[in-house]
Amino acid sequence: MRQEFTPLFYREMIKIHHQINLENRVKAEAMWSLLNKIMVLATEEERIPFSNLFARVSYVCQKYNISPRLRYKLHSFRNQFQQSAEKEGEKDWSRLYDQALAITANVWAEMQGATIPEALQSALYDLDTLFPPAAAIKGYHAKIRTVITADLEAESCLLGVEESTGLEYKIRYGLPDRNENFNASIRLLRAAFGFPVTVNLLEVEVDQDSYLRPRAFVIEPDFLIDVTAIAECFQPSGQEPLLYLLKKLLPFSSSPSLIIGNIANYFLDELMANPEAGFMELFPQVFHLFPLQFATMTDQEVKEIMVKAKGHFAVLHKMVKMDFAANGIDRENCYLEPTFYSETFGIQGRLDLFQDKEGASKIVELKSGKPFMANLYGLSHNHFIQTILYDLLVKSVYENELKPTNYILYSSNYEKPLRYAPPVKAQQMEAMEVRNHLVALERMLTGWTFLKDAGEGSWGYGPIRILDALRIDRYPQLKGFHRRDLELFEKTFFALDTLEKDYMRAFTGFIAREHQLAKIGAQGLEGTNGVASLWLSSFDEKEAAFDIISHLKIEINQAGDEEPVIIFRKTDKTNPLANFRVGDIAALYPFEKQDDTVLRSQVFKVTIIGLGQETISVRLRSRQNNLRIFEKDTYWNLEHDLLDSSFNSMYRSLFEFATAPKPKRNLLLGLNAPAKVEDLDFVPSKELTEEQQGILVKMIASKDYFLLWGPPGTGKTSMMLKHLSAYFLQQTDENILLLAYTNRAVDEICEALENIGEEVKAIYTRIGSRFGADEKYHEQLLDSKIAKASTRNELRAIIGQHRIFVSTIASFLGRNELLE
Repeated sequence: MRQEFTPLFYREMIKIHHQINLENRVKAEAMWSLLNKIMVLATEEERIPFSNLFARVSYVCQKYNISPRLRYKLHSFRNQFQQSAEKEGEKDWSRLYDQALAITANVWAEMQGATIPEALQSALYDLDTLFPPAAAIKGYHAKIRTVITADLEAESCLLGVEESTGLEYKIRYGLPDRNENFNASIRLLRAAFGFPVTVNLLEVEVDQDSYLRPRAFVIEPDFLIDVTAIAECFQPSGQEPLLYLLKKLLPFSSSPSLIIGNIANYFLDELMANPEAGFMELFPQVFHLFPLQFATMTDQEVKEIMVKAKGHFAVLHKMVKMDFAANGIDRENCYLEPTFYSETFGIQGRLDLFQDKEGASKIVELKSGKPFMANLYGLSHNHFIQTILYDLLVKSVYENELKPTNYILYSSNYEKPLRYAPPVKAQQMEAMEVRNHLVALERMLTGWTFLKDAGEGSWGYGPIRILDALRIDRYPQLKGFHRRDLELFEKTFFALDTLEKDYMRAFTGFIAREHQLAKIGAQGLEGTNGVASLWLSSFDEKEAAFDIISHLKIEINQAGDEEPVIIFRKTDKTNPLANFRVGDIAALYPFEKQDDTVLRSQVFKVTIIGLGQETISVRLRSRQNNLRIFEKDTYWNLEHDLLDSSFNSMYRSLFEFATAPKPKRNLLLGLNAPAKVEDLDFVPSKELTEEQQGILVKMIASKDYFLLWGPPGTGKTSMMLKHLSAYFLQQTDENILLLAYTNRAVDEICEALENIGEEVKAIYTRIGSRFGADEKYHEQLLDSKIAKASTRNELRAIIGQHRIFVSTIASFLGRNELLE
C-alpha cells in the first residue's frame, strides 16, 4: 500500500475524534467505516472476491504480518461491532468508539510501519484496557479426529469425543480470531447432518479450561471431495456451491474449448517424455484420442481447433525446453498426473505435474483458457483456489516436509504463461468451508434429511428437498451460463407431473446413497468402509477381507512407454486369494511399513489388465518420464478405487429421462404398455427351439421394449440376441446398440454376433479399451479400426460403415457423441 496514504488516514482519524458535536454512535460508525476502507484498500490489488469481512481481515493480517496480539483484538472488535449493529437495545457506544479508534490507529500503524501521531496517541486508550486478554493456551494439536455428539448452542460449543482416546471435549466455535468463518459449517451440522457426525478439528489450541479452539472444521473427512469441484464454486461474483449440483445433474457436452484443454494436456505429457517431438508428429494422434468428438464436427471447426492447438503447442514446447528449467523445474524430477488423498482436509486431487524434490518441490496446474477477471497474481480466482488446495494436499501427504512452490501454466498466453500462486492461508480456509458445504449437499441429495433452516449464510435453503430448492428465484446473483443452466434445470424439473418428480427425487436419493456407501461405507458394519477403507481399515483387515494385493515387486517397468504398463511379480507375502478382476480400477502406491496407506505418498491410478498365478499387470493413467519413484521403493500395493464420474453419469441419465417426451416418460414409468406390431411376416431360424422361436417373434413384434429373463445358460445371448441382431441386420436398415454391464458379458455378445457370419465383422465395432476385451476381439475395437485415420472425413467414413455398436454401459456413457 502506498505510503502517502499514511498521513491522510491519520488526519481522518483525528478529524473524526475532534467532532465533539457528534454522538459517540456516529463517531464509532465513522471509524468503523474508515477501518473497512483500510481493509478494502489493502486488498484492492489482489482483486479477490472475499466472501465476508472475516476473510478479508484474515488476509490482511497475513499479508501485513499483523502481530498475534493485535490480530486477536482486531477480530474481537470486528465481531463485537458487527453483533452490536445487528442486535436491538442499548449499546455502550462510548466504549465501542474508544475501541474503534484504538484498533484503527494501531492496525494502520502496524500495516505501514508508521508511528501514531502525538495528536492521536494522547487520545488512545491502551488496547489491553479496552479488550479482555486472549485465552491462555496450555496445549496444541495439529489435528484431532472427533465424533461430534451434541451442539451446546447456548455455550457456542460442540460436544465431541476424540476417536483415538475416547476423551470427551467441549469445542468452541464462532471465535472471532480463529474459526468464525466456519459458522456456516456449524449451521450445516444442525441442518443437514445431525449428530453423531465425524469431524476433523485442525490447528487446535487447548485453553486453560481444557476447551478446544480449532482453526478449522472438516465435516465427514472420509468423504473426499475433488479439489477441482471445490474450485469451480469460486466465481468472480463469490462462492456458488450450487454449481456443484448443477454439474452433477445436467448433461455433459464436449465443447471445442474442452477438447482444446484435453489436447493441451496431451501435448504436455508427450513433451515431458520427448521434448523434441514436433506438432505434426503429435497432432494426428489427437484424432485417435477424441475420434467421436471430431467426427461430429464440421471441417471448419476441426481447422479452428488445429490452429488453436498450434498456439498451445508452441507455448508448451518452449516451456518444456527452456522455461521450466529457468523456474527451477527439472523435467527429470517431475511426475505426470499423480493423485493425492488427504483425510485430514477431506479432499483429493490429481495434479497435472509435480516435482517431488526436497527443498524444491513444485506444483504446476495446466490451464488452456485465459485468466478471467484475473487477481493480483494474474490468475482466475477458481484456478488460484484449485492450485492452493493442491498445496494443502501435498503438504498433508508429506506431513509438511515438502513446501511446494505453486504455479498455473496458461498455455494460451505466450508472453507470460507460468504464474505463481502463493498459498494464502485465509483463502485455503475459505475453500475448506465451501468443501464442507459440498459434503452437506451430498448428504441432502440422499434424501435422509430435509433442508431445514440453516440460517443466514447457508445459501438460502429452506425446509424442502434439495431438487426443489434449485430455482432461479433463490439464486438471483447467478449470471451468464450458470444462470442459463439453473433455468434449464428449473424449467425441466418443475414441468414434470407429481409422479415424475417423485421418481426423480427417489432415484436421485438412491444414487446419492449408493455413492455415499461406495465412498465411506456404512458405519458399524464390518468390512463396509467403502473406498475410505484405503485408510480406515488396517492392513490385517484388508488382508482378511481379500481387498489388497500387497508386497508386489516390479518385474518389468514400461511406465515411460506410449502404453504405460508395469508388470509386478507376486511375493510369498502376497495374498493369492485377493478379490480382483481384470478391468478393475485400482490405486497403486509404495509400501514399506505396515501402516503405509494411500495417505502417505502420491498414488497412481491404474487399470488391472492382467492377472496370473505369478504376475499382475497394470496400465497407468499417464506415461511417466521419471521412473525414480519406481526404483526407490521395494514393495507396492494395489487396492480397489472408485471413479466418481460413474455416479455423475447416473444423475445425468435421470435428467435425460426428465427431458424425454411425455409418451416416453409414461412408457418408462410403466404407465403405458409397450406397443406391438400386429402382422409380422417373419419365419424364425430352425436353429432355435420352438419355444425360442415364439419368444423371438414376440421380441420383434414389440415396438418399444421387451424384457427377457432366464437363468445362466438358457441362450439369452448365444441364441436370442444373436438372432434378434440378425433380423435387424437383414430385414431393416436400423443401427443397433448392444450394452452390458461387464467386459466379460460384452465378450459373449461379440461371440454371438460373429456366429451370425464372417461378414458381420465388417459392420460391428466395439467401444472400449483393448485391456478390457478378450484378445480375439481386439481387431473389432473402434480404436483399432480408426488407427490409420488422420482426418475427420476418414473417421466419419469408418464409423458410418458400421451398423452394430457393442459396449459396456460405462464406456458408452462416456461417448454420447455416438448418438449424434
